[in-house]
Amino acid sequence: MTLTWQDVDAIAAALAAAYPGRNPLRVAPQELAALVSTLPGFVDDPGAASAERLEAIQAAWYEALEQ
Repeated sequence: MTLTWQDVDAIAAALAAAYPGRNPLRVAPQELAALVSTLPGFVDDPGAASAERLEAIQAAWYEALEQ
């Protein structure tokens, strides 16, 4: 499976699996972009995420951990 910045929910699930002990609300935007870009299957431009997209990923990651 490949991931791009458009795959907010899939990225959030992958982050939740890769970093189950991390609090997504304490991850800075630049660090979040770096974490996403190192996920297996991520094929998009690491610097192409907007602030809004990173916030959406962060919120979805938080929700994935709460389930």
